[in-house]
Parts: sequence; C-alpha cells; structure tokens
Amino acid sequence: MNTIATAIWSVLFGSSLIILGGLVLWTYGSKAASSSAPAIGPEAEAVQFFHQRANRWYFIYGASIIGIGAALLLWAGTILLPLQ
Repeated sequence: MNTIATAIWSVLFGSSLIILGGLVLWTYGSKAASSSAPAIGPEAEAVQFFHQRANRWYFIYGASIIGIGAALLLWAGTILLPLQ
C-alpha cells in the first residue's frame, strides 16, 4: 500500500511540475518575443542585456523543472509496473 501511495504522489507532483515548467517556458517565449525592440542609449542597452540573461535563465529553469517532473513520472511508472 505504501508503494502505491508513493507512486500516486509522484504522479501528482510530476504532473504539477511539468505544468509549472510549461508555464515558465510560455513566459520565456512571451518575454523573448517582446524584447526584440532596438535599444537606444546605454541604459536601454543595459536593460536589454539584463532581460536577455533573465530570459535565458527562464528557459533553463523551465526546462529543468519539466525534466524533474518527467523523472518523477518515470519513477512512478517503475513503481507501478511491477505491481501488475
């Protein structure tokens, strides 16, 4: 019974992490599309550089969250499949 509960929680957490990572990547895509305006002046160039670096971290964070969620789903599958 304990292994089934662990698998159920892994599926729930894995699914929620995949959804969260998808939302982060969606935000990354919308920020990347909106930051294509030309920069005028040193302050605007600095802000644009900061946003480009932040967008890169959005992508890395979203992709790693999706990877962790997928790993949890695979782990739950390895728990549940031998029980059949």
